[in-house]
Amino acid sequence: ESFYKIANKLPRRYLLHAGVRVNITETIQLIPKFLMMNQVNDKELVAGLSGNYFLANSNTWLKLGGYLRKGDAFIAEAGVKYGKFTYQISYDINTSGLNYFSKGRGGLEFSLTYITGKVKTIPPSPCLRM
Repeated sequence: ESFYKIANKLPRRYLLHAGVRVNITETIQLIPKFLMMNQVNDKELVAGLSGNYFLANSNTWLKLGGYLRKGDAFIAEAGVKYGKFTYQISYDINTSGLNYFSKGRGGLEFSLTYITGKVKTIPPSPCLRM
């Protein structure tokens, strides 16, 4: 990792992320998620919850979520999933001491995801519990 032919070895970064999609009904899903990263003295922990709502007539998912990056920011996201495409927008709201310098402004992000292969559009029925 150098443009000047100098040996510059980065330390190993450890990463753990997980999430699970829980079908509440045939049209509502909840997805708790978390991400943990560690590299020497740098640590990051993000946890939150997103939800999906299925519009059967248009074969579209509406997506909405919120996450907290420990000691740094709150992240709000919204999006639409239609067919193989997911369009999302998110905004980071600074909650750390840097808020004084950022004057409350956050970071706006747009994302476009394309999934190849077959896509199951109609959600499966939730499991019946005994």
